[in-house]
Amino acid sequence: EPVSRHEAREVAANWEPWKTVATWYMWRSIDPIPVEY
Repeated sequence: EPVSRHEAREVAANWEPWKTVATWYMWRSIDPIPVEY
């Protein structure tokens, strides 16, 4: 069941200084091609 915008904003507030980093890690976790840095 999808979360509401309000619920998503509450979760995002906890990640305030790190939202971009967290999003990058989430996208990388579903990438089918492993990338080495």
